[in-house]
Amino acid sequence: MSFKIEKVMFEGVDSWNRPVFKSINNKNRFGSVDKLFSHDYTEANVLKEVTKADLCFFGTSFGCEPMGSPAGNIAIVTGKTEEAAIPTITEAEYNALPEDFRDVFENPEYPELVGKRTWLTEECILLVEGFGFTITENRIDEALQNAIDDGQSGHMPKTS
Repeated sequence: MSFKIEKVMFEGVDSWNRPVFKSINNKNRFGSVDKLFSHDYTEANVLKEVTKADLCFFGTSFGCEPMGSPAGNIAIVTGKTEEAAIPTITEAEYNALPEDFRDVFENPEYPELVGKRTWLTEECILLVEGFGFTITENRIDEALQNAIDDGQSGHMPKTS
């Protein structure tokens, strides 16, 4: 069983007016067949209306016929690099997560992780500080802010 989150970025609107998202690690494409957009919609406009729950697996090329299977463990991200895909939260927001969703890594088999803070997502995916998320004194990233605004502060970031 894999707990890996596939991070996807908005790629564009195809000829069927479907928003298409491409994995940042491979050729997999995901999209919505229910929420359609004109070709002049920007990434920001699409991300205001599409969440990971709206997406299904399309295939491995832009404009391909949707396979229709559920998208699985995905996270919609923005930015051009892997670093941009890692959510950032403040110390206060981390401390506001329910206690069942945060802890400190203590397994001595992984000495490089011991002492790092952890965040358990609602999908039961364990994120480790510095690898799956970062904590800062500054404002959090937009995706996580949207999740908090939507009342999802104890869960994986989502965009709306």
